[in-house]
Amino acid sequence: MSIKRILYVLTNEISSDKKELSLLLALSAGQDSTCLAFFIIMYQKLLYSEKQIQVGIIYCQHNWNTDSLNKANYLDSWLTLLKKLKVNITFYSCIPSNPIATEAESRKWRLNLFNRVAKKYNYNFVLTGHTLNDEVETFIMQQFLRGFVQKEINTPVRNKNYLQPLTWIHRNEILEICSYWQFPLFADSTNKSILLPRSRIRLELFSILKAFYNPQIENSLKQTIQTQKEQYYSPKEHELSIHLFHSNNKIVLNRLKLNKLPLKTQKLLWRQCFETLGVFNIGFYWIEKCLFYSQRKKEFIFYFIKNIQLEGSAKWLILSKNQN
Repeated sequence: MSIKRILYVLTNEISSDKKELSLLLALSAGQDSTCLAFFIIMYQKLLYSEKQIQVGIIYCQHNWNTDSLNKANYLDSWLTLLKKLKVNITFYSCIPSNPIATEAESRKWRLNLFNRVAKKYNYNFVLTGHTLNDEVETFIMQQFLRGFVQKEINTPVRNKNYLQPLTWIHRNEILEICSYWQFPLFADSTNKSILLPRSRIRLELFSILKAFYNPQIENSLKQTIQTQKEQYYSPKEHELSIHLFHSNNKIVLNRLKLNKLPLKTQKLLWRQCFETLGVFNIGFYWIEKCLFYSQRKKEFIFYFIKNIQLEGSAKWLILSKNQN
């Protein structure tokens, strides 16, 4: 997994023209949120000369097991060490006033808590370390257990930018990064309990689906989720119209302006470009190729299916169809 790519995605997700940014990160001390925390710190240090970035870390104690308090003390000592290394972070540790019995109630409590802290201390973004596997598990739970898929799954925190910048990475890739860099991890023992619905889906259901039906089940479901997101997402009209013009089976896009758009808008725009040239139901592979080549500043030509080709330069991207 490329460290540079993760930082690029993170920078693209946290897009703001403000000179001062404040990020609130939800930390569980497990591998996903810990990995995201270190990348946020790297992001803070790399953009130190350009932006003043305030980072807050919030930890929620559910008191579901005896190691909950020990984990909070562990995190406190860990953050104290970061401050000795001149990494400026504000730490929030929270505990419910009454015991929380179910996973759904705990999620509702956490989201309300994130909203209150973000609003009180003026955080611009709220970030969680959910991975591709987490997104697929949520999709399965909503589809099979509740019978519907929540359309606004990525905006549960009111009036705040709620980001999940790692939902394109598999959980095992995160573990490899943490192991290689020797990040301090404190895994939650409840993740191994099949009494919780999400843990049972992760430990039992996906093992059966992989072994007997589809070894790439997460990637297949991720594509289904992405298709639904693109259907639900409708960008503002000016986001598309000011960035391209079309004539004689040729679509020209401003590469610099295109890359400043949200990732969802870029994917939708590329799909619409193919449809304008008469190519429908384009696969995810080709959209990802367009996203990859749109980052290249050197001149190139890439040939797609059905006589479609993409040309690029430092300023322009040209998607065209050969009629011969």
